[in-house]
Amino acid sequence: MASSTRACIGFIAAILAVGLVRFALTASGVPNTLTKYASMSVVILMGALYFGVVAHSWKEQLVLSYLLILPYQPVEKVVFLRRF
Repeated sequence: MASSTRACIGFIAAILAVGLVRFALTASGVPNTLTKYASMSVVILMGALYFGVVAHSWKEQLVLSYLLILPYQPVEKVVFLRRF
């Protein structure tokens, strides 16, 4: 579980970093044709695939998948509220 915890923290940091990069690119006026390559969904998908293989039980997979989605929500909320 300790290695899963460290990996989860790494994926959470990567999700937040990609979200902040995408937000900065969008806020600075970079066209969406370029910002689409900074995708939090791809990082979440990689984390889900990784933990699907590494996790030992479905309960561990459930907790880890929740923790992967958790940092996605506030970043999307800030971006959504900024649009209006």
